[in-house]
Amino acid sequence: MISLIVPTRARLGKLRIFLDSLAETTANPSRIQLLLVVDDDDSETLAFRHPAIPFEIVAVSPGERMGALNRAGYAASRGDLVMLLNDDVIVRAPGWDERVVEVVAAFPDSIALVHVNDLIFGKRLCTFPLVTRTFCEMAGGICPDTYTRYRIDDHIFNVFRLLSCLGEKRIVYLPDLIFEHTNVRFAAGRRRYVPIREIHDLDTRSYRRLHKDRKQLASRLCRYIERYRSDQLSKAQDQDGDDSLLGDSSNLASKKVPGPSAHLPQAVGRTHKRNLARQLFKLWCVELFRRYR
Repeated sequence: MISLIVPTRARLGKLRIFLDSLAETTANPSRIQLLLVVDDDDSETLAFRHPAIPFEIVAVSPGERMGALNRAGYAASRGDLVMLLNDDVIVRAPGWDERVVEVVAAFPDSIALVHVNDLIFGKRLCTFPLVTRTFCEMAGGICPDTYTRYRIDDHIFNVFRLLSCLGEKRIVYLPDLIFEHTNVRFAAGRRRYVPIREIHDLDTRSYRRLHKDRKQLASRLCRYIERYRSDQLSKAQDQDGDDSLLGDSSNLASKKVPGPSAHLPQAVGRTHKRNLARQLFKLWCVELFRRYR
């Protein structure tokens, strides 16, 4: 199941357009859990229903920060995949749900960030992050509740970029999966996103203050991935009857360890030394993160 978390307030026109586009492009609506996070005094939105796509209402007190709204939606979510969205989005990617499920399935350890194209920032920023429940549980939720309106996307994106620095590239950008963000202004023929400066500055301070937390989370994710990979390697060796990589590796050449591109070494030698050096480098990077956080 894919849980979509959409905070919204008193914008039924935009919400209808978003839901229409979602209904038209979703290949399997039964796998979607749509959660609208709505202020409990917004009677118009609370009473609204869409003819083609069902959704659940998560009622909250008015005036909550965006971080808290997303966390409220996450608390009600049931999906193995969780995506943060806005009500001013138009989905222009038929079969998007099948595609993201296929992409995440390539990571059996369930640590991945699916990055769709918002037509504003493109590859530079994952505006509408789709992550796994495994990631959320390790992060203590979908995002911190301290963000007032902005920088939540930066926060999640930066965690995965830090993870890439540790050697685990888990960001999958899908430029053809367009989730058009319509909150733009046009200047000189270009689409521009213009935030409210005062709130953006406030959230930027929170973002910088949480840098250590993001580094720690990236380190935990890296260790989790390494443990998962090691466990799968051990299981594969047990099934083959080997006690060690230093034993007979003639039957291991064709075996794959579950993972996007992880293979058992074909022989003890240069390949094994390279793998060992790579593991030592990652451990060294993790130690640097701990030392300078």
